[in-house]
Amino acid sequence: MPKNHETVLYNTGRIETLIDGIYAIAMTFLMLSIEIPDLKSFETDEVTHKFILYVYPQLINYIISFAILGLFWLLNHSIFEKLQKVKPSMMLTVIIFLLFSALVPFSTELIDDHGSYFISAFFFNIHILTLNILVFIQLYIVHKNRVLLKPEYENFNFNKTKRRVLILSALSSLAIILSFLSPQYSTFVYVTIPLVMFL
Repeated sequence: MPKNHETVLYNTGRIETLIDGIYAIAMTFLMLSIEIPDLKSFETDEVTHKFILYVYPQLINYIISFAILGLFWLLNHSIFEKLQKVKPSMMLTVIIFLLFSALVPFSTELIDDHGSYFISAFFFNIHILTLNILVFIQLYIVHKNRVLLKPEYENFNFNKTKRRVLILSALSSLAIILSFLSPQYSTFVYVTIPLVMFL
């Protein structure tokens, strides 16, 4: 008679540590991706003007991407603080989510260097939408396996987390549409992210 095999469950501590580590590194690389121009090549009276023109688009993209990563870290934290165990399917989803999260500095540098091109803006915005989808999958797994939740959260509905993901998904979908119309300014829809954090 075949034996019943229970699903292997994992503790959340190591996963949360990995998430925190990946996000700390990704946020640091965002700052390191900002290039400082060679000021020696400018005339004295041009330095300030040229410096601002060169750096400010990178700073705006840095702030936007940092806010996006901050919100995704917050979303993951809001999920994992309520879990006592994790299924392999959740582990796999989180690993894929971290893979795409670690790529944010790359897609940010892409729009820094080639922001006026459709493909750069489209890649960045699809990237953010993909992260949203992966958070939705995490929420779906938790919804279907409520036994994973800590006893005090067994009836928790994650409404605030779902609302934030929906809003960010709507923003990234709008940004994808804008990529076809005005690639250079499509990412500006994300400037509302600080408001999303408080919803």
